[in-house]
Amino acid sequence: MLCGSTNWTATGLCAQSNNSIIVESPELAADYFAYWKRLKKDTEDADGVATQLQGKELRDADKAENNLHELTDDAGNPSGDIQVWFSPNTAQKSVPRSKKGGTPKAPPTPPDLARVFERIENAKQGVLFLAFIPGNPSIISKLKETYNAKRKQKQLFSLRGAATSPDPASLFRVDLYHRSGISDATVRAVANPPDTRGASAGVSSVAGFFATFAQWEAEIYKIGHAVIHDKILVIDPFTDDSVVVTGSHNLGFKASYTNDENMVIIRKDRQVAAAYAAHVLDVYEHYRWRWKLQEPIRNAFQKLKEANSKSKPADLWRQAMEEVGPAVIKKAWQKLVPDDTWQDFYVNNRDFLAAEDNFWSSFGGVGISSGTPRDLVK
Repeated sequence: MLCGSTNWTATGLCAQSNNSIIVESPELAADYFAYWKRLKKDTEDADGVATQLQGKELRDADKAENNLHELTDDAGNPSGDIQVWFSPNTAQKSVPRSKKGGTPKAPPTPPDLARVFERIENAKQGVLFLAFIPGNPSIISKLKETYNAKRKQKQLFSLRGAATSPDPASLFRVDLYHRSGISDATVRAVANPPDTRGASAGVSSVAGFFATFAQWEAEIYKIGHAVIHDKILVIDPFTDDSVVVTGSHNLGFKASYTNDENMVIIRKDRQVAAAYAAHVLDVYEHYRWRWKLQEPIRNAFQKLKEANSKSKPADLWRQAMEEVGPAVIKKAWQKLVPDDTWQDFYVNNRDFLAAEDNFWSSFGGVGISSGTPRDLVK
């Protein structure tokens, strides 16, 4: 059984960040085949009438929880379990929204995401994620809620993430910009975030290097709409309670209410969790510096846009590049240190980095650091 986020197109394979996983399980394959047959019958029953697609029979069947299937490693030893969820799995065909002027009311949580949210709430060391455009509500809003709860309880908790669109992480504008000894969250995808309360350089949106200098070439970093097309959640990967969530599901309510999607939850397989953790960090770190480097240009672009509302965005971006770009290039390498003093930051801020230490060095769930509630030492 092969699943994941990869679209089998030239763009999906060559121009996007994606993942695929092969699971040798006849039982899991049977779940997928049953879903395929349900989709086929639903299409036939609709008889060409688009509004009749994704009918009640399909939705009720998708809502039912599939069995957990035990996994084994190459040596035949137990290696956790896997479960698949399918959508659409709600009674309604779209996410219900509150009426304007009325009391905001949270839409019912779909059954697949309810299980994912439960895993997030039970996270001990931290979470990594990659997302395309999950929408709202989604794992993003749940991560914010969980982060706030962990911080309130003064628990160490690390969070890293990246997304194609800057919109999903706007929820983190305040709470997740603050880094301290008890919590470390560098999720960021806000065009002009406030530089307050110890804001960090973490990013969760995409950018490319914008000019040619030294041996760098200007990067073509976006072909088509998607850049990060992964849909991945990794929880406590280096513990015996590791969780990996992946598949085609965008990890938001809209996918569960509206789309034909699949989502697998893999538990207690540390090899798989470690592999996914490495992939998430690889993507995260790739865009982190580029996004930070672009920040002065984005700020200049925003000011030009406010002052010239009728101008074409492309023209304003070129103007911002011409005005600010040379200074950015000049400062690009200013913080590189040729000797071992680059390590001083990590020595002087052990408490500040405790959450991250625990995440990457949590042996069986036991971290190696103990943080204190203080902010970054500058």
